[in-house]
Amino acid sequence: RSHNKDKPYKCSNCYRAYSDSASLQIHLSAHAIKNAKAFCCSMCGRAYTS
Repeated sequence: RSHNKDKPYKCSNCYRAYSDSASLQIHLSAHAIKNAKAFCCSMCGRAYTS
């Protein structure tokens, strides 16, 4: 797949696609970390997990 640019593993959260499932899993973990930081400070704008 790497030589013919085939990317069958697509992220359901954004437009990214990958040639192997391991790369997709790494990418999906980034979405999970981003979603876990749901609490935002109204004073400084930083996001926190709790």
